[in-house]
Amino acid sequence: ERYLRKQIITTIGGTIVISFILIALNKSLILAIVSPMILIYLNYFDIKRQVELRKEEIMQDIPLFTCLITTLLEAGMLLPRTIEICSDAFPNNKSLSYEIKNLRAMILSGISASDAIEKLSIRIKVPEAQAALLLVARYGRLGTSEVLNLLSLQASSCWNLCRNAARKKQEREALGLLFPMTLDFVCVLLVAITPAIIS
Repeated sequence: ERYLRKQIITTIGGTIVISFILIALNKSLILAIVSPMILIYLNYFDIKRQVELRKEEIMQDIPLFTCLITTLLEAGMLLPRTIEICSDAFPNNKSLSYEIKNLRAMILSGISASDAIEKLSIRIKVPEAQAALLLVARYGRLGTSEVLNLLSLQASSCWNLCRNAARKKQEREALGLLFPMTLDFVCVLLVAITPAIIS
């Protein structure tokens, strides 16, 4: 719903602004017809970028979350109490904190902790994290030590997610530096070549 509202507002607003600019410049209004398609594509690209950033943020935080849940369950705490403790462990501006608070709200509304964690695993589109969350849900139903051992192994393997997220972030930052460095190189070349051309 928010996505559609944003699409409609930006498309209509952008089309009106572009139409006024074209009328003021006495240009043809053909660009005003093409502009909604461009704006829709740009909105789609922006949403896709936000989804990728959210996924990377969850990939950074999910190993700590799974290790914390594993440790608390190994200490003998019940699953609802474990989720309550985990909800206070992450800052409020994190995506995972929002998901954990949503999880806690589902439990308070009467859904069992195992079912709520299964729903969380459906929303998180990271396979390693989904496997860990499904093991937590299974432990909430069965409570066996074998499931807890599997969960401990899966939680330790989730640290690869954190390393992958850090690597992707570094690659994105390095790519972001490419354009400014290219401009600097062109400027240095112009400064070096200009006196030779003038003389």
